[in-house]
Amino acid sequence: MRRAPDTTKTIGGAMEEKRQKRRIWIGRTAFVLVTLALAALIYFCLDYVISDDTSSMSRVTILNYYKQDPVDIVFTGTSHTMYCVDAARLTEKLDRSVYNLSTSGPDFVKLYYLLKEAIRAKDIDTAFVEMSVSRLGSSSGDNETSTFIISDYLKNLPNRAALVLNAVDENSYMNGFFRLRRNITAIPTVSEIKWLIGRKQEEEYIRYSGWEQYRGRGEWYRHGTFDRTIDYDGVDNFTVHDILPKEWTYLTKIMDLCARKGVKLVLYVTPYSEPYLIQFREYEHITDAVRKLADAHSATFIDLNLIRDEYFHLDSEDYTDFEHMNTEVGAQLADFLAEYIRDPDHDWLYGSLREKYTDDTVYGVGYRKSFVTEKGVFGKSTEAKGTISEMRLQIEPLSFHDADTEVVLTELKRDEETDIRSDVRTFIASGREGSFSVFAVPYDPSTRVYYRIEVFRAGTDELLFETESFFREWSEDER
Repeated sequence: MRRAPDTTKTIGGAMEEKRQKRRIWIGRTAFVLVTLALAALIYFCLDYVISDDTSSMSRVTILNYYKQDPVDIVFTGTSHTMYCVDAARLTEKLDRSVYNLSTSGPDFVKLYYLLKEAIRAKDIDTAFVEMSVSRLGSSSGDNETSTFIISDYLKNLPNRAALVLNAVDENSYMNGFFRLRRNITAIPTVSEIKWLIGRKQEEEYIRYSGWEQYRGRGEWYRHGTFDRTIDYDGVDNFTVHDILPKEWTYLTKIMDLCARKGVKLVLYVTPYSEPYLIQFREYEHITDAVRKLADAHSATFIDLNLIRDEYFHLDSEDYTDFEHMNTEVGAQLADFLAEYIRDPDHDWLYGSLREKYTDDTVYGVGYRKSFVTEKGVFGKSTEAKGTISEMRLQIEPLSFHDADTEVVLTELKRDEETDIRSDVRTFIASGREGSFSVFAVPYDPSTRVYYRIEVFRAGTDELLFETESFFREWSEDER
């Protein structure tokens, strides 16, 4: 009689084999997880002792935003907004929590993801988004640095990843996701590591404070007085003719995001100086396009350059340069914004720039520099071949009506202790190119030479404009 096969051992062996495979899988998985955890620990430790963000303004602004509870109204924008929107005063005036979540140099790709993070993190009801007119038509904000200073501090990883993937070239993805990779330019010394660790353990670093320039609620302090001269060689804003397709796409995405999340959207332009507005030939073409887009998406657009003088008036002393306001007038702007928010339908604005600026007064001067050597004429002293013998200045009066003018340039000697300036010599224009007066002046790279610029109505002694300025050529180390 045949015996039935003993399946107990067979089944038992199969089960043991499965258990063994499971143990191997668990062991390998645990090894991989431990390895990844160890690698992450090493990475974050190295990042902590190598990546110096102790001077990062965006770190303070963005991480401080997460600490505010609640936030009812958020402002996002460029350095224009960073320095002139007094969120603390608005909070006081409106009895609502206002935060200035602006950073330096973002284009609208970055502003979209910054606003998306702001809405995700806080239950805001109103978003003010700055329309940097030059940024809409220029790729100057499309750079890796301005992307990294935002993405480094976003807490929502999908938002951070999407920002990096959409704002930088694919060759820079690793730098975007791993800050340490882009910061290892040189191995730090032990003393440098000790200093950085100590700095990051200080209370002011941990609490995002300790900056003399930081005013709280995202606002930063900036002071200075604009002399109403514009360096054409350092500014590409005036060549803008239309809105770039990528900026238009993300501006539309901002509108769709706010509509989807039930957030009231106000698009706004910060006040610029008169010379800036006058020289920006396509300014109203671009703002009109934004206004139409806002209307189509049930959003609001307000151009703060058109505020009627009886509600808010600015002089050149209220600017640090041709497009940035002083922080001192931020309180006055906050008072206006508070009134506007309470009554947005009031007639606060002029209808156009020409309605606001009607006369032919010269509002400033623009200039270009070039440097003459025995080898020729060069745009920058750092690129000049040979010995520079003179600096050539082309000076253009800025006004709406192309008034026929004459320009006089006088060199001034400045006393370092008293700041008293006395005339040294006067230069007469050597020729005219279009509306430019061309001057050839001696060049001394070691001296900061001051000039008085006077603009007269042609053929008369009627003074239309006067200012004192200096024309300095920055070294590569100073840029």
